Amino acid sequence: MQLPLENCPRTSLPQHYVDLFRDEPTLDITLPDGTAAIAVTRHCDVRTVLSDNRFSRAQFHVPIGGAGADLSLALVTSDPPNHTRRRQAVQGWFTKLRAEETRPLIGRVADQLLDDLLAAGSPADILTQFCQPFPNLVHMTVLGLDTADLPFLLPRLTVAWSAGHHQPDEVTKANRDLHDYLESRVSRSRSQTTAGGLIDALVQNESSVRLSHAEIVMLAKGLLMSGAETTASHLALSLIEVLQRPGLADSLRRYPEQIPSAVEELLRWIWFSGTIGGTAGGPHIATADVKLHDRLISKGEFI
Repeated sequence: MQLPLENCPRTSLPQHYVDLFRDEPTLDITLPDGTAAIAVTRHCDVRTVLSDNRFSRAQFHVPIGGAGADLSLALVTSDPPNHTRRRQAVQGWFTKLRAEETRPLIGRVADQLLDDLLAAGSPADILTQFCQPFPNLVHMTVLGLDTADLPFLLPRLTVAWSAGHHQPDEVTKANRDLHDYLESRVSRSRSQTTAGGLIDALVQNESSVRLSHAEIVMLAKGLLMSGAETTASHLALSLIEVLQRPGLADSLRRYPEQIPSAVEELLRWIWFSGTIGGTAGGPHIATADVKLHDRLISKGEFI
């Protein structure tokens, strides 16, 4: 099987893939550059690959589209102890308690965008007027970026994380523009005495898990690209899924207490075409022989 999977104009995984992944715990696949690898489909096996130190992210050196030159600095491509230190530096900002404290801000951003969308009247483009700006504005606020810069950032984020929809030189330029923007913001933060967001807090962190200047730039870029962009796509696809099921939409309007459960199911069900670095997960290398479900993964194999 070849990754990425073919593009399909739908929100859920095509049924033949659902059947295949249910029947086959492991699959022989080919990555975009021709590298042979093994895909794991069971939740328990995915957890093992992501958490077991016998599987290495850092030793996989095939470039991931849109990642730029500083790929080794990314949280998702590092192993312990670097991964542990980077995670510990930011994990306090992404707890359940912190998310609940941020809920009023998220609500205000959503309400303002919906008010603007309704005021503009029909027809409306809910992707560009709500789904894209909503998570980006939230992420920018958390990072401590100026939300007035969204018109500059959004088109560059879209190109940089385009998964083959733009020419390589366009992707390179978009990545360079994003890097230069965040490099400047991190540099300005060093002259500030108060923390206005995650970037300032990381710059001022003097603990044993403090991040370097380059690591902070890469982390901020990763949050905007893989965080906000993925959320925007997922939100748009979830809306399509709900609107294609009139009975579901009507039920959620009548019984709003069902919305949290519906959101959980949409998070599970909506798919992102199996692109490397997306929901298919970044490749790992086995650093030892590991028995995984129905087969022995040999040292050096790609997962």
